[in-house]
Amino acid sequence: RHMNTQLMNIHLVSSSNKVDCIQQSEPLVKDLILLEEKGLLVHDAFLNKKVLLIAPVLGVFADNPRASEVSNHLGVSALLYCRKCKVNKTINPTSLGESRNRAETKVLNEEILKKETVVERKRMERQSGVKGRCNPLLNLPLDLHRCTPIECLHTILLGPCKYLMQLAMAKVGTNQQKSIQAQIRGFNYSAIEGKLVGNVCKNYKQFFIKFYCRLPHLYSVHIY
Repeated sequence: RHMNTQLMNIHLVSSSNKVDCIQQSEPLVKDLILLEEKGLLVHDAFLNKKVLLIAPVLGVFADNPRASEVSNHLGVSALLYCRKCKVNKTINPTSLGESRNRAETKVLNEEILKKETVVERKRMERQSGVKGRCNPLLNLPLDLHRCTPIECLHTILLGPCKYLMQLAMAKVGTNQQKSIQAQIRGFNYSAIEGKLVGNVCKNYKQFFIKFYCRLPHLYSVHIY
């Protein structure tokens, strides 16, 4: 992870405000498949000779919404709302479902694209969780369902932390909110970076990631 985030290992390949990453990926996918299956002769400055470079794709790093898009998943609006398994949001949504795989996703994608009407496509997308579209990334020699790591921003901080705050605020009255706000203002922030400023009980829906990073420190002390 430390090496991945170094600037020397980050290269801008393409950017556009007209098309998304899936539409831009086709020529890149062809090169990546070539690098993994056949390799490429390059000059090694250290050895001062040509060497065969083979570079397999190990994973795709993205936030959860983008990872769903990359793996042809519809997202949280689908009944099978997880891009990694087939858990149903209406039936025990916190359980672990059957794992998704690339081969099955490609088959479902083809079936969705063959539907004659938009209504039929939308219905099948919502039921299966697979978004029907041409996606060159599905041709990469790796399973994108398994090789798109979970990231903590949407999974934890903007997931349980955010919903727990909303649940807590919905169950307390105005007088209780004033009491909680007074306790938050008096909290000792010496052990954490930054402070929670403003009226937290009133404006928590407008807060961003930094707020939810600090919020867990207050749960056990003040809110409950």
